[in-house]
Amino acid sequence: VMQLRRLLGPSAVLTETGRYRLGLAVRTDVQEFEALIGEALARDDPQRRAAVLARALRLWRGDPYAELDDWLAAIGEARRLHELRAQAQEMRAEALIDAGMQGDCIAELEAMVVENPWRERRWELLMLALYQVGRQAEALRAYQRCRSVLIEQLGVEPGTTLRALEVAILQRDP
Repeated sequence: VMQLRRLLGPSAVLTETGRYRLGLAVRTDVQEFEALIGEALARDDPQRRAAVLARALRLWRGDPYAELDDWLAAIGEARRLHELRAQAQEMRAEALIDAGMQGDCIAELEAMVVENPWRERRWELLMLALYQVGRQAEALRAYQRCRSVLIEQLGVEPGTTLRALEVAILQRDP
């Protein structure tokens, strides 16, 4: 407790009737992560939104609650947090694209589609970023990669949004 107080400040851990509790001023990483996502959603400027989401994603370290992998509540919360992280990654990439910084997220999007190839939104963002930096052929190749993955692994075609994006790229729609 002494080390925690030294690290986090004297109000971080309070003593009450022979027991300890976290002070109200202390936020867990999860609370900070969720607060930053909320802050990002409130931002109109895509570049600032991307910066706030980057701060949120830097809080992520390893699997949440990995040591509690046999507790059903922890498993559910870990899944919720993984989904929230995936959404934050996608929102950040979208914000970078909206800010005209497509080149800054292409490598990250490539890693994201490898990490979870079934999330069509990631493929859509990758295709859009590639197309907007003048790499039409690579954008169309990304669509073909996505389609192959979805057909081979799940037996489904890409959704309407991805198919419409492919058509827009083929027609050189600005």
